Amino acid sequence: MDPGSRSHKLRVFLKNILFKKVKDLQLIIMDYDDNFAPVLQSPPLINWLYLRLLMRLNKELRIGFVSGSRVDNIHRLCAWRIPFPRVYLLGESGGIEGKYSEDSALQGEAILLMTNEEKKEIYKLIEEVFAEKGLAKFIGKGINIELDRFSMVSISCSIDNLRPKFKDATGILKTRYKQTSLGRKVYITFVSGWIDIALSSKADAVRRLVRKLGIPLKNVLVAGDAENDWGMLSLEDVISVYTGGKVEGLPLPAKTIYTESLNVKGMTRILELIIRYTMSSS
Repeated sequence: MDPGSRSHKLRVFLKNILFKKVKDLQLIIMDYDDNFAPVLQSPPLINWLYLRLLMRLNKELRIGFVSGSRVDNIHRLCAWRIPFPRVYLLGESGGIEGKYSEDSALQGEAILLMTNEEKKEIYKLIEEVFAEKGLAKFIGKGINIELDRFSMVSISCSIDNLRPKFKDATGILKTRYKQTSLGRKVYITFVSGWIDIALSSKADAVRRLVRKLGIPLKNVLVAGDAENDWGMLSLEDVISVYTGGKVEGLPLPAKTIYTESLNVKGMTRILELIIRYTMSSS
């Protein structure tokens, strides 16, 4: 048997695994940015078409989008394409939730609030760490710090040659935060030129939503493409689908389905595979 044939059989085998897992699917939760859609852009039309078709085929299916972006950002970018009302938006790493009502209005709910004192302390900590790494002089000139009005601090770096130092600063921030007088746990993550400091993780958001909906984790598919998705991909019993590239030194959970092994990339083909199974089994 030639290697190409073995590779084809492996992909077919893995696709069959996915089909078996989605038999009782009740909830799909997807990372929004760079997974379902380009960062801060509307998603490809094909993804919405597949989503609409899937929700027509499965009347009980619910959809969740989770993102470091604010809920109103996701709403602004894609509301006109969302198949209402079984869609939930989980923004700011889970700090804010939005659900669409029967009349297609977005109802937002603040889950966690970061105090002004906490934000000031975190900002001071960022300045200290960035000064040590030689990054302070670039604040406002390629490095931007956004103190969100609810539950998150976001730091972006648009200067490519600063990215290694910027990433190193993430680890230092994690260590230094534990040494501050701030008692609340925070999640500090680095992804593609962004450092997010939030009171809640994407895993927290998934747990909270499935509790609210009363859906078993075994009937939930979670899809993500970056390091800050690891927590929700690692949740016990969920169907984990990783759509990103290889990340050195950060192994994924053994049960995760790798889209590279399926010879597919991103959510488009995953949604297509789920539709094919749903149609064939109905």
